[in-house]
Amino acid sequence: MPDNPICTFFQFLVGDIPDQLGLGELRWFTVALYWAFLIGMVAVAYTNWRMDATQRTAAHVSVFSMRILSAGMWYLGTLWKLPLPVSAGFSYWLGQTAHFTRTRRSRRCLSTISPRRSRPFVSLRSSSLHR
Repeated sequence: MPDNPICTFFQFLVGDIPDQLGLGELRWFTVALYWAFLIGMVAVAYTNWRMDATQRTAAHVSVFSMRILSAGMWYLGTLWKLPLPVSAGFSYWLGQTAHFTRTRRSRRCLSTISPRRSRPFVSLRSSSLHR
């Protein structure tokens, strides 16, 4: 069954997705961190709403809502790439990359990579691409 990103986002807000469950008690840190970001975003938006009358339109509210949703999904996507204990999502991604690669040489190379050792490199590469 295809993943519903909005449902996954709300599960993420309460720490109930498999990647967070795999973190054990550390999952509450990720939940609290995102809630702090979320409360900060809402506080800034409310201040802007109060001070600038041009922001009080349905278009601005819908853009803000979509930005919050996309920021949550981006944050969720970074969890499985962080150099924390190996999650099922990262292992699955690495296996799929090895399975669907084009050349035998790449397949052999990706099949021998340990998810635990490659995770910091994937995290660094991913964060460097977002700058």
